[in-house]
Amino acid sequence: MAESRFKFIAGSSLSPITPEPFIGGRPGNMTSMEHVMAIRPRWKTLLSLTFLSLAMMGSVARAQGIPIVTGQQWMASTDAEKKAYLVGIANLLDIERAYAYAGNTVNSNDIAQRFGKGMQGQTLDSVRQGLDSYYTANPTMIQHPVIETLWFQMVVPGQNKSQ
Repeated sequence: MAESRFKFIAGSSLSPITPEPFIGGRPGNMTSMEHVMAIRPRWKTLLSLTFLSLAMMGSVARAQGIPIVTGQQWMASTDAEKKAYLVGIANLLDIERAYAYAGNTVNSNDIAQRFGKGMQGQTLDSVRQGLDSYYTANPTMIQHPVIETLWFQMVVPGQNKSQ
């Protein structure tokens, strides 16, 4: 109990804390500093949860602001921009696979595994050309997201070929 009656102030030595009178339900002979130390973890937890909640709400707000690339933007993009989009998807899938392998949670139904199986043998150029051909042949589908078109026009048929 004696060590709890001292505090460390940076650049000084230990100095005794004088117990202060406490009004309202402090248990036993607890000093005000001991009482503060006892409730501090609750405040830290509450503060941490508050910041976590705010961060999560901020992420949702940002996610809602991310535009979804449609066939219209796809067809207006240069070949380099199209490849950059496809590289971004490939990188995301690689990260997903790495986390699955690291956590030993690899499942054949995971989206990364299904994408890999469905896109087997494809190159960036073949995927780009396939999407270009699809949107050219189906102008009414130009408002559909590229990722949706990629999934239903290339990944799913590729999975069926692999089986």
